[in-house]
Amino acid sequence: DDQGRPMVPSGNWIPLGHCGIWQDVAWVERSEVHVSDVTIRTSVRNHRLQVTFEVTNASARERRIHVQADIRPWKKGRDPEGVAPVLSIPEFELILPSRNVLTHTVEVAWSDASPWLPESPALYTLRTAVCEGGTTLDVSHERFGFREVWIDGPHLMLNGYPMHLF
Repeated sequence: DDQGRPMVPSGNWIPLGHCGIWQDVAWVERSEVHVSDVTIRTSVRNHRLQVTFEVTNASARERRIHVQADIRPWKKGRDPEGVAPVLSIPEFELILPSRNVLTHTVEVAWSDASPWLPESPALYTLRTAVCEGGTTLDVSHERFGFREVWIDGPHLMLNGYPMHLF
């Protein structure tokens, strides 16, 4: 502006005289057919996991694909591909029209998940593979914790334990 303040959002208040990229940047290469988003919902009370996959077909033709997914314990510094799965998600098939996005939701029971707690923050990785005709087109990983937060009377509950924040 006319007072010398930057007109681009910088992401923080500190550099008032600076602008541009100031945090880590990642370049992600995706196939024409790929998982573009995933929503993971966990329920400690019901011992269930719900995953909604958003699959994108950016190609000019209809595609018949299979989506395979599993859950693996997250290990710091380890490639998720080298960790054995602890839960399989049922495979499903989608027929994706050209230049289109479809969503598909899967819900499974998971009775032996280790819950995420502040003193023991167990984490998992959802590994998803998009396949067509025996060829893997895309593999993605999403890290998450198995946790559920709810209100029970005067208590804020985290995985069945009351949390007192003050």
